[in-house]
Amino acid sequence: MECQKCKKVLAKKGSHFMCQGPCQGTFHRGCVKGLAADIKNGNKNKKKRINCNNCEDEGSEDEDQDEELQDYSKILKDIQKKVGAIPGFKTQLDSITQSLIMLSDKYDSLIVEHEQSKEKIHKLEKAITNVSNNCVYLEKQNISFEQKIQEFEQASRKQNIEIVGIEQLSGESVIQIVSKIGEKINASSSDIEWARRSRPYKLIDKIAY
Repeated sequence: MECQKCKKVLAKKGSHFMCQGPCQGTFHRGCVKGLAADIKNGNKNKKKRINCNNCEDEGSEDEDQDEELQDYSKILKDIQKKVGAIPGFKTQLDSITQSLIMLSDKYDSLIVEHEQSKEKIHKLEKAITNVSNNCVYLEKQNISFEQKIQEFEQASRKQNIEIVGIEQLSGESVIQIVSKIGEKINASSSDIEWARRSRPYKLIDKIAY
C-alpha cells in the first residue's frame, strides 16, 4: 500500500492516517498538512481530524458553493419580489400616464383660450384706438364749429352798437332815446333799423344799423 500523497510505500507497522472523506485514502501522517496541529488541538477540543487536505479543500469548496447558492437564492428571491411589484408599478404608471394626458388636454385648451383672448384683446385695442381717433376728430370738429359760431356771431354784430349806462324808465321809447344819443354824436337816426334793451335788469341798449 502506498501513500496517496507521496506515492511511497507505507510501512506495515506504524501509525497512518486514513481519510474518511470521499477519497478514502491512506497517508503518512507527515504527508497530511496540519495534521499534527489538528490532532493536538483535537485532543484539547475533543474533535478528531477525519479528512485529508484534498477532502478538506473540497469540503471548503462545497461550503463556498453552498454559500454561493444561498446568495443566488437570496438574489433570486429579491428579483422575484421586484418582478412581483412590477404590476403595481404598471398600474401607477398607467394612472400617471392618464393624468399626463388630461393635463396635456387642459394645456391645449388653455393655449387655444389664450390665443382667442389675445385675438379679442387685439380687436378691443383696435376698437379703442378707433374710438380715441374719433374722439380726437370730434373734439377738433367741435373746436372748429365753436370758432365758426364765434366768427358768425361776430360777423352778425358788425352793424351793432352796445350802449351802456342808460337808466331804464317806465314807458320809455328805446328808439327815441337812441335817436337823441345819435344827435349828440352827430349820427343820423334814419340808419337805425331797430333798438331794444338786452335784459330788463341791465341798463344796456343794442342798436342795429
